Amino acid sequence: MDESTSPIDYPKGLTFEKVWASIQEIGVFLEREAKERVEYQKTAEERLKKLEKVVEKTSRSLDDTNKKIGHLGLRFGELIEHLIAPGVADRFREMGYYFDEVMHPFGFKFKLDGLVVAQADIVLENQDTVLIIEVKAKPDNNDVQNFTTKMFAIRNYYGQNSTQKNKKLIGALAGAIFPRHVKQFAVKSGFFVLTQRGDTVKIDVPKGFNPRNF
Repeated sequence: MDESTSPIDYPKGLTFEKVWASIQEIGVFLEREAKERVEYQKTAEERLKKLEKVVEKTSRSLDDTNKKIGHLGLRFGELIEHLIAPGVADRFREMGYYFDEVMHPFGFKFKLDGLVVAQADIVLENQDTVLIIEVKAKPDNNDVQNFTTKMFAIRNYYGQNSTQKNKKLIGALAGAIFPRHVKQFAVKSGFFVLTQRGDTVKIDVPKGFNPRNF
């Protein structure tokens, strides 16, 4: 018999049937592993989709909450303006500042060449002085810095008007909740500090304070 056609010489005790059975077992094992891998991937994808839905829902909820908080802050600011505006001229009159009237008790936009350069919450004015009042629910140091920048923009606005460019421009920061360190920073920056006391406005004026003329 030719060597190339001789039957396979299996190791002792190992027959073709046993080898074939082993191959079938390996095939079954690999098939089971493949199915389990597919099921795992499917489960992972389903969990990922659920997680994406949860994240999307949470994101929408946060957006809604932020909008509600922002709206509440705006409404609260409007309420403070309505509380402060009616009596503020009287409070300053007691300090020797005689304003003819509250020119813009609920906001005014300063425009140059059709563009808004600044917006004030309350504006008081007489022949030689303009008082700008910024109203915040709870002022912080950033509000003080932003108000300072705004005052320079308003000064530029008045500077373009030949009949008003020499007017004294001063500012006051009003708040319902006014942290002590913010009050100190506002005064140091040259602003009057207005707080609400019951149904009246209180002006905090430290000894020796002189408002900054912008």
